[in-house]
Amino acid sequence: MRLRHRNPQAGRPYVRSDKYLLVSRAVLELLPQTGLGLTAEQLVARLLHALPIELFPTSASIRWFMTAVRIDLEARGLIYRVGPRKPAHYLGRPGVAVGTETAREAILIPDWSGPDRPDFPRRRVG
Repeated sequence: MRLRHRNPQAGRPYVRSDKYLLVSRAVLELLPQTGLGLTAEQLVARLLHALPIELFPTSASIRWFMTAVRIDLEARGLIYRVGPRKPAHYLGRPGVAVGTETAREAILIPDWSGPDRPDFPRRRVG
């Protein structure tokens, strides 16, 4: 799955869909929708206990994946930064919770395992 970015010129990494779903759902569950929000470090600390160690053996892998997913969720409009504070604090969008229709539509992952995949080699006809 290719992640989104709010800057169209930025690089967009590919990640495994199963890991993306785990991390994105955990981030949406852990981020409050009101208040001061959480910093990236606070979110990583909470994700350490929420994600399976088999898929994310080190805190560095969780940190990288959380950053990539956080940028993607921001681009999708599911989370946002709170003001110009340093370090940045993040909140979930009101009304967007795990299991809601809005979240499902925004995190819809196309099945590109077959010939509909954009990089699938096409056979020349004729």
